[in-house]
Amino acid sequence: MNNEELIMDNKKYNDVGAGLVPAQRNINKTQCKRCREEHCSSAKENRTNPNANGVGICGYAPPKGITLIALIITIIILLILAGVAINLLVGDNSLFNTASRAGEKYEKEAIKEELESVILDIQLSKNMNITMQDIIDELSIKCSGVEWIDTDSKEPIGEYKGYEFKVKDDYTVEILEKVKGDRPIRKITFEEENIKIVKDATEEIELKYKIEPKNATNKEVVWEVDKPDLLTVKDGKIVAKGTEGQVKVICKAVYGEASAECIIEIIDGTFIYTPEDFINYFATGNDFVNNNNYCKVDTNNYFIMNDLDFTGYDSYSAGNVELRGTLDGQGHIISNLKVSDGLVENSVGATIKNILFKNVYVDSSDYGASLFGKISGVLFEKVGITGVIHGKGNEGVFGVMTYYSGNASSFIECYSRTSLESSTNFSLGGAGFVVSNIVQSFRNCYFSGTVNKSDAIGTFVAGEYNSGSNGSTLTNCYYNSDLFTKSVPESGNPLTTEEFKNNENFEGWDFENTWIIKDGYPELRIFVRD
Repeated sequence: MNNEELIMDNKKYNDVGAGLVPAQRNINKTQCKRCREEHCSSAKENRTNPNANGVGICGYAPPKGITLIALIITIIILLILAGVAINLLVGDNSLFNTASRAGEKYEKEAIKEELESVILDIQLSKNMNITMQDIIDELSIKCSGVEWIDTDSKEPIGEYKGYEFKVKDDYTVEILEKVKGDRPIRKITFEEENIKIVKDATEEIELKYKIEPKNATNKEVVWEVDKPDLLTVKDGKIVAKGTEGQVKVICKAVYGEASAECIIEIIDGTFIYTPEDFINYFATGNDFVNNNNYCKVDTNNYFIMNDLDFTGYDSYSAGNVELRGTLDGQGHIISNLKVSDGLVENSVGATIKNILFKNVYVDSSDYGASLFGKISGVLFEKVGITGVIHGKGNEGVFGVMTYYSGNASSFIECYSRTSLESSTNFSLGGAGFVVSNIVQSFRNCYFSGTVNKSDAIGTFVAGEYNSGSNGSTLTNCYYNSDLFTKSVPESGNPLTTEEFKNNENFEGWDFENTWIIKDGYPELRIFVRD
């Protein structure tokens, strides 16, 4: 379409000079749209004509400034729409996050339901009589993939299927949060917090520890000691330097803030691991120094490292040993031991502690029967004895711990549940602990047993040819009056078998930390195995 045709086709316009100017300002924009699109380029070409003034050949000139404003408004609208779209996609309330939260909620509910269902099964299998430790142990077995983060808290925390969870004290489960990123070591625990090693040990001793959770991303740890002159630790192994002392060892996580410490005691002594070790040292007098007497003096210190069961072993004799060092059971139990004439011949100035002789049988071949022979100035602390003491020698003196005590000895938190028997008419005395005219000291001890003699007997102490304690000090000490029915002076406080079952009857005893009622009698907690 040329200019002439356009003019003829638009009767609303008049020819004014060299330019085409609309006759009416309120033109129909719909009519002009085609015209504008076809002739914009012509308008640009006509800019060489001073009278054109940017007017299109059709004569329509768009209002100036409208294009820029429209562009700005358009950009603003697009930005707003873009923000809304972004927020809908990735904001806190976005469709993606909303869907993700809904998915997490479903996962949490499913995990909670699964764990609580397993816990209920555990309760039913144990007739609803369970402990939190049962839950920890059984969940680890029944739910493959459970990793425990903190098992020492009242409400343990674990991880399962990517979520941390807590088992509450009512055995319900609370899902905490989703595990994100690396898993740091949360907790380090030593298998033993107090360890004894021999000062002259040449072999490396490995420190055993565990980390929680087991699936920590970085399991690397570093070691520190407060006395490097006594020992060193490398890759978890101890190397002692031959000097006695006590060292604090600290294990720290490289990634995370977890740490743990243990105490290493370097001692001068001998460790007993097996029944053979025990027999070797006490029956044969190994490495003892002769004191120009009939006994071999033993100043060594012995530490029982395990429970020892002598079932199947023959009875052995004391071996003419005089114990002058320490026998520390460290809470271990020696069971079914049979000895003739006692464990040792004499005990002088020794310390015997933290050991339970369970179901022992002590016999005498010629003189008297007792577990530790003749004692003088010995400290017995946290020692228990159950079994039979049988005296049948030409004098038949017998006692559970000892007889013919020299200097005064002390018994602290000890007990005897034994039967004392004598097969001779020449018995000088029989008692649950000591036969002696020397004054002894007893504190927080008890005797529940029998003595099959009619005279020269006692619950804790019997004097030679005399009944009673001969002035020995008995502080908060008790005996079973249903079993020991003889009336003897200074025998302690009587309790019936039924009264022995109630810890309130034992004045001054610590039943929170030291003692516990078990199988109807007070038991030292260090000997409790379940």
